[in-house]
Amino acid sequence: MTSRFVNKRKRYFNSQLVSFPTPTNYTPEMIDYAAKAVERLYREGFQYNKAGVILGGLVPQANVQGNLFDKVDRQKSKRLMAAVDAVNARLPLAPLRWAAEGINQPWQAKFSKRSRRFTTRWDELPEVA
Repeated sequence: MTSRFVNKRKRYFNSQLVSFPTPTNYTPEMIDYAAKAVERLYREGFQYNKAGVILGGLVPQANVQGNLFDKVDRQKSKRLMAAVDAVNARLPLAPLRWAAEGINQPWQAKFSKRSRRFTTRWDELPEVA
């Protein structure tokens, strides 16, 4: 989406609902669907301010019903994800990343207006004088 504070003719808001043919936890498959959605949504000439992905309809892996026409080798993808998770568990400061994430990420989350996290950070507990 573009900034809501710019000229109304330069505003652009849109969304895309994507349904997976078979429920998945395979990151490359999700990235592929998200990239295709972005291609459909993108409009030239707008200065984008924010974008996001929301995953819904999540179910436990044990409850997933297969699809006869599934094009993804689920056993192979399961092994790949297990290997990526194992490497990332051993090297938490230098995790494996997907190419779609990019190497340089000049943007950073803005925390200036975030509420204090009293329940999870000792250093942010309120002080009583």
